[in-house]
Amino acid sequence: MLNILTLALAGTALALMGLVIFRLRQGSYTLLYVYGVRRKSLRGRLIAHSMLVTGLLALLATPLGIFLGWVLVARVNPVAFGWALPLHLYPGFWLQVWLACLVIGAFVGALVGNPVRLETLKNE
Repeated sequence: MLNILTLALAGTALALMGLVIFRLRQGSYTLLYVYGVRRKSLRGRLIAHSMLVTGLLALLATPLGIFLGWVLVARVNPVAFGWALPLHLYPGFWLQVWLACLVIGAFVGALVGNPVRLETLKNE
């Protein structure tokens, strides 16, 4: 249950981060539209970019998470409590987490909505 809660919290943070980043980058997509790229193509690019960002974050976070888990299990627990747990690695679980990150990326890309906001060009 604690794993599910942790993953849900991390997924929510990842989705919110993606929404903020792509709202800030909306001007770039609007300029691409002005240069002649169709809206449908821009939506596909936005979803692909979002999936790429979340997928790369998942791949980069995995070694860090393994290292932190090892530090807690092998170093902190023996000093703090006098016992240590075995550290088991579960590649199937990592695959599920990576797939969840890609789904979150696709969800964020779809949730951003229309990447073209012509009102943003008025200020430039």
